[in-house]
Amino acid sequence: MVYACCAWPICFRDAYSKKGFDDSKKLTEVKRDMLFDVIKFLPEVVYKTDVLSPEYISNSMLGRHKISLNVISMESAEKLIQQLINDGINVREVYVDTVGTAETYQERLSNRFSGVQFKVSAKADSLFPIVSAASIVAKVTRDSFIEDYKHTLGEIGSGYPSDPNTQGWLKKNLNPVFGFPSKYVRISWRTCTDAMQDLPLVSWPEEMPITNERLHYFENIGIHDKFP
Repeated sequence: MVYACCAWPICFRDAYSKKGFDDSKKLTEVKRDMLFDVIKFLPEVVYKTDVLSPEYISNSMLGRHKISLNVISMESAEKLIQQLINDGINVREVYVDTVGTAETYQERLSNRFSGVQFKVSAKADSLFPIVSAASIVAKVTRDSFIEDYKHTLGEIGSGYPSDPNTQGWLKKNLNPVFGFPSKYVRISWRTCTDAMQDLPLVSWPEEMPITNERLHYFENIGIHDKFP
């Protein structure tokens, strides 16, 4: 998953808002690529991305201390804002496409970044050109990763669950014991968890005694410090 932010000076807001930015889902691939080039070459425009791997998301959502996808999204947005501030950019207004309840998300951001005015809205990528620009950056970056994956994995389609090519690849690459390759597939994705329902279950004992033989093995492979 790719999250992105885009920033430009408030004094250029009216001029840059007329460049044709829109929700990336409403644009053709050619139009998105063209507007991404516009973003890259507009003076005083800054954009950043946060690329979250399938393994990171799955580990966060399925770990002992589970983190929801909404919280992952919020933390990513906060990380991007903080990066802008760390770069010396005077962040005064921030427009955010919501996850979860807009009011709760806006309050969270306002508490984290004092002195910054936040507007969190559903479908903000259709309402505010600056968010539209960020959505274009995120979409073009994501699609470039998908194209790179195809060189290794073959035809995987768009990566969205409604895509028949994506569904076909998932069915073909479901290992009957190990499931999906976690490097490329977010196994916390409902599409994947449903597909893995019939795989064999493995039970692990709560505690595994550390015998002398096992301790010697771990010393030999260099992870003795992982045990008390």
